[in-house]
Amino acid sequence: MKKDVLFHIQYNLNSYNKTEESIAYVLLNLQQSDDLDIKTIAKRSFTSPSSVTRFIQKLGFNNYKEFRYLLKQSLERPVDDDQSIAQSQYLWDNHNAFYENTYRHIAALDINTLSNRIVQSKDVLCFGFGKARIISDIFENQLDEMNLLTRKCTYCESLTQLINTSLDYNSLIVVFISDPLYIDLLNDIIKACKKKYIQIAVISLKDTSDIEKGHSITYSLHPNINNADMFHAATMYTPFLIFNDLLVSLVGQRLSTQTLAFNL
Repeated sequence: MKKDVLFHIQYNLNSYNKTEESIAYVLLNLQQSDDLDIKTIAKRSFTSPSSVTRFIQKLGFNNYKEFRYLLKQSLERPVDDDQSIAQSQYLWDNHNAFYENTYRHIAALDINTLSNRIVQSKDVLCFGFGKARIISDIFENQLDEMNLLTRKCTYCESLTQLINTSLDYNSLIVVFISDPLYIDLLNDIIKACKKKYIQIAVISLKDTSDIEKGHSITYSLHPNINNADMFHAATMYTPFLIFNDLLVSLVGQRLSTQTLAFNL
């Protein structure tokens, strides 16, 4: 249980949906003299007592009474140097746990299969949904520096057109996705690839259970999907970058082995 409730809420602010954000902002702007009754919190946040209850349970509390007790302590506790140090230590511990878990999780994935497909494919097309497009661009540039034939696609419509007109079973599409809002679009692309036997690899930060099965391989990069502390302990790009670095390293080894064998 987090000792400083308000700090915990502020730290995980980016992980909340709109209803939870409304409740969080009310709690973060409370004064020591304010009424902490659950009905008052619900009214001020334009939500309901049941929504407030679900929110505090998401924070890890069993009931509102338990939460209210620690909330009252947070409001009464002055911000001092010791508290700042404790909060910094909390951040540091979370980051360390995040990186250690992420490294262990990614190290256990079968990345050899994907690295082999990249080397053996006629061409590799990189695509990223939403903010993951940045990662796609980085990965495409890394492959390009190794003189692999790569393509970059910016829009989903353009990708669909390429699948229907230019790509074939010798091609490989590598897709990066971080937001589940794009799952339906991704599944449409996988279905289109399946019809033409085009290989597709999906690298996701989220659970991959909703992703269409078929002529594809999927990687879920986050070992703590349901842990808000872990998920927001570092930038969303971190697992992508760790995965990319490992994958590019394996691709480089495959290419070096091929070059050596050819020279012999």
